[in-house]
Amino acid sequence: MKASDYDYLIGMHSGDYQRIENTLEAVSDFICEAGMDDDLVIITPDNRRVLNTFGIYIDRCADKDYLEQLLPVLIPKQMEIDGTDCEHEL
Repeated sequence: MKASDYDYLIGMHSGDYQRIENTLEAVSDFICEAGMDDDLVIITPDNRRVLNTFGIYIDRCADKDYLEQLLPVLIPKQMEIDGTDCEHEL
């Protein structure tokens, strides 16, 4: 099964588990919120790794199709957090 086939995913951070609705918005929010404090792992309910992060940035993703769908939602949120969404004047 692909990551998008599941109704929910499980996010792991700081030794805790969190059920995440399997929408691109919810997964992006989880990465940006929980990733501010820790590296994350997101798995399927049957314990298959979907992705892991280095903070708010994806390190590895097992499902490339899922990654292609997630990035357009995730990147603007990351840019807002790290400040790269602003134009700088010289």
